[in-house]
Amino acid sequence: MNTFKYDFTVCISTLFGNYNNVLQFAQTMEMYKLLGVQHVVIYKTSCGPDLEKLLKHYETEGMLEIVSWPIDQFLNSSSGWKFQKHKGDIHYYGQLATLNECLYRHMYQSKYIIMPYKHDNLPSLMKYLESVHPRISVFLFESHVFPQHSLRRAGSSNE
Repeated sequence: MNTFKYDFTVCISTLFGNYNNVLQFAQTMEMYKLLGVQHVVIYKTSCGPDLEKLLKHYETEGMLEIVSWPIDQFLNSSSGWKFQKHKGDIHYYGQLATLNECLYRHMYQSKYIIMPYKHDNLPSLMKYLESVHPRISVFLFESHVFPQHSLRRAGSSNE
């Protein structure tokens, strides 16, 4: 029987662009706590001074692991999702690379690396998924955190 340090870890991809929305980040972290998450990992390229203080608070508390990700010092990172429009050496600050790295870094430390959508907490989500899919050992979840701009309506010419 495997023993894991954490039951639930949430991986947050690259924090960049001097993002400084302290309220949004605090709400996210506190919601994770309510959902039963014990460990959050964030890859930090840059952030604003207020958020820096809050990151240190959650790191000291033991819930947050900050991984330094100064990718922009070594590669020309694209500034958007569309390669043809936002060229670069690495796609959007290496967000896919950070999520992949997080999964491999924590796969023996955490039983689950996820975020629920329709369940009250993470344990109930996993119990449901394991009962519906007893032969499946890996589930893929998608999360969208830290939008740089407000959401746009479908068909908007802004990208």
